[in-house]
Amino acid sequence: MDNGIPIQLIYPDTLFPNPKVKGRQDLAMIAWNLTVALLYKANEIPWKYFEFPDSTCFVGISFHKEFDDNDEQIMRASVAQNFLSNGRDIVLRGDRFEWDTNISKSPHMSEECTIDLVEKILSKYKEHWGKLPDRVVVHKISEYWPDESRGFEAALNNVNKADLITISDTNIRFFRLEQMPVVKGTFINLFGRYYLYNVGYIPCLEVYPGSRIPSPIEIKFHRNDEDPIKICKEIMALARLNWNNIDYSTKYPVTMTFSRNVGEILSEYRAKSLPRIPDKYRYYM
Repeated sequence: MDNGIPIQLIYPDTLFPNPKVKGRQDLAMIAWNLTVALLYKANEIPWKYFEFPDSTCFVGISFHKEFDDNDEQIMRASVAQNFLSNGRDIVLRGDRFEWDTNISKSPHMSEECTIDLVEKILSKYKEHWGKLPDRVVVHKISEYWPDESRGFEAALNNVNKADLITISDTNIRFFRLEQMPVVKGTFINLFGRYYLYNVGYIPCLEVYPGSRIPSPIEIKFHRNDEDPIKICKEIMALARLNWNNIDYSTKYPVTMTFSRNVGEILSEYRAKSLPRIPDKYRYYM
């Protein structure tokens, strides 16, 4: 990162079979993952979704801890991942702030931090497209607290449409009266609580590519200017854009999985010495 060079690390056991190593993928999977990773790190886009409009900006927000100059861990406001219609991604890092875990295990931004982060997102989008987005979609794993809500509303005042979505795991399971699990893409409205299956039985492949009972994600609409069905279709599309995974689809959209991965890298002790962080995801993969 310090020299602006994306790299790929490979264990010797990955390339040469070793009977002592358990859980090793077969050669076809290894070849696929390695080829796609190198293609992406060479600044190419392996595949993209053509139905995302140019005027929509997708954002995933997560939180992580970093080391300060005194080697103490402090919370970063957020890591945001913009996903644009042409497949290009932008990594951003919010300001540092203190968070008391006695208040809540899930950190939440102040109104000022939220406004600052959204302004950075909109600035990067305008730098890329030459204009502000017509619509901003925010994916977050935690609820939107009042301060965050006010911050988003204030910062997105000049955007025509905004969707503030919470995407979280759930212990709820659904079952079919068939031999196979719930079909991928199933959307369930259970007394005002919404569940979406990004993984499940795939009819066109006639298989469920998993080893356990698939579980849905729960979707909460804090604010939605678009139809919930359209929002869920977008979440499904984003779940198929993970270029670091051979799976047909992942449980969470890349807006969230990528921002989490960035946070894991920036949580490393040596990351504190970086004068600036790269704004492309290929440095974190």
